[in-house]
Amino acid sequence: MRINGIILAAGLSSRMEAFKPLLKLKDKTIIECSIDSMLGAGVQQVVVVLGHRAQELETVLLSRYEHSRLVLVRNSHYAELDMLSVYLLCRYVTLFSFYLGICLLSIHRLF
Repeated sequence: MRINGIILAAGLSSRMEAFKPLLKLKDKTIIECSIDSMLGAGVQQVVVVLGHRAQELETVLLSRYEHSRLVLVRNSHYAELDMLSVYLLCRYVTLFSFYLGICLLSIHRLF
């Protein structure tokens, strides 16, 4: 069975007062732990929706993961329209039309 993953990481992390995707858990960031968990579970490719601090996240992710395993999508209106990430996600779900399953993870739901 082929499964792909989707991580919504475009938010401001305003309730946390720290940028959640880049918080460290031991030797990795939260977003790296999330991606590693998905890849370790057999996910073939992970789509990450970026917004706040997108360039910083993109630099970290592209330095660590093969480009074929990661698709980065930008939500440039993350501050005004939180649900735009879901819309962008839906546009890219068509990439997965030949897959049997999709694993969806929102960074802000980890805590």
